[in-house]
Amino acid sequence: MTPLSASVLPPDAYAAVLKPPLMGRDPRDDNHVFVTEGVLRPGAREVKSFFLPNLQGITVLLIRDAGVRCSFRSPRGEVFVPGETKDRPGFQSSGSDSGISGFTIERPESGTWTLTAEATGPGASSSYGIDMRSEGLSEELAHLETMTRESDANFSFLAKPGDPVFVRVYVTSGDHVVRGVRWDVRAVTPSASPISIPVFDDGRHADGRADDGVAVGGIAAEGPDGFYEVRAAGRCLSGAEYVVTGRIEVQAQNDLLIADTIAVSPASPKAGEPVTLTVTAKNEGTVDSQGVELEFFLWERKVSSQKFDLKAGESRVIATTWTPPAPNDYHVMLSISPFLEPYASNFENNTRKAVVRVR
Repeated sequence: MTPLSASVLPPDAYAAVLKPPLMGRDPRDDNHVFVTEGVLRPGAREVKSFFLPNLQGITVLLIRDAGVRCSFRSPRGEVFVPGETKDRPGFQSSGSDSGISGFTIERPESGTWTLTAEATGPGASSSYGIDMRSEGLSEELAHLETMTRESDANFSFLAKPGDPVFVRVYVTSGDHVVRGVRWDVRAVTPSASPISIPVFDDGRHADGRADDGVAVGGIAAEGPDGFYEVRAAGRCLSGAEYVVTGRIEVQAQNDLLIADTIAVSPASPKAGEPVTLTVTAKNEGTVDSQGVELEFFLWERKVSSQKFDLKAGESRVIATTWTPPAPNDYHVMLSISPFLEPYASNFENNTRKAVVRVR
């Protein structure tokens, strides 16, 4: 599925000054150095190349159908075949030759490697998938940071629908940032839609100095409650490629309220005369609300209620009619659905009270 463009932030949103990049290794940075998948027809063969920088180690997760043989060839010609190459110092394997298996290589040779995937069995097409991650301290590390303009990339945060959220990507080598990395950043929204997030290193998108190796993009967060699953793929001038993943958590804001005082009509009613109590119900939250209930209480006894829907940002004038039976000072209360708001920002504005003096 072709990803859609992310919700565009207005230019003034990028005037934000974000907290500096973390630079050091973040345990949340899970660096993938080669990720691929494929489908092979019977007897077919695919060859793919990838570049490994200087790494302390790699861990490879391999998922494949029976009858798919995968071999990895180092720049100097050493070949590793899961399910065939025997364990030895520097190479350890696990799992079977089909299904889910894996292996680790310590101090893999730096340079261009090749993967050869072959369909050796008869019958229908076969599929495979490979995820190769760097292990230990690496000469280069890819970073993906998500934040609002006020938050710190060190800590998780909750975004509300509509909030500007920034995505920052960069690669470090030691204590400096690697320049010239080309990034492809994509995400899946809480509503399961794939999107593309353009990132910029031009000094005009809250990214610091132009061409300093730190790239930033942004989205306007959308609901419902859930997560953006973010995937950033970066290709260095050296040929090394990194894939790093992260999350953005979105939590809708609920705030149903009565926006004004109770309007009583007529202002000085007589006993037996219908009285209309009018208020403005409003949804100041970020999600639509169905079945909103406005309840009418006389003293502490519930007399009646009515239900309606309120879209995010919508206001609606609601009238309740009641006939007082005798002269008295009646304490009336109107209350709007406080229990429909699991993450409400304010419960104090859900209720309005008044005294109706009946002659």
